[in-house]
Amino acid sequence: MAKHSSATRSADIDTGFLDLNTATEKAIAEIPDIGPELARELCSHRPFETMEDVRQVPGMTEDMIDALLRGGAMVGNPDPSEM
Repeated sequence: MAKHSSATRSADIDTGFLDLNTATEKAIAEIPDIGPELARELCSHRPFETMEDVRQVPGMTEDMIDALLRGGAMVGNPDPSEM
């Protein structure tokens, strides 16, 4: 997975992950195939405890979940032992 600067995507520089609970709407919108409307919807439904909570956002599809995951989106901070 490509790493992204924190200025560009608010991603953790060391991991390349983007926490959906703390990322800006703009940072989420910059994930390929997400865009501003879905980013706004996600931000309005925070906080999330798990990715299952993200799946419950109205209009969310599995393709959108896949796009989020490919873009490094996650809920919370990654466990370094699982990387």
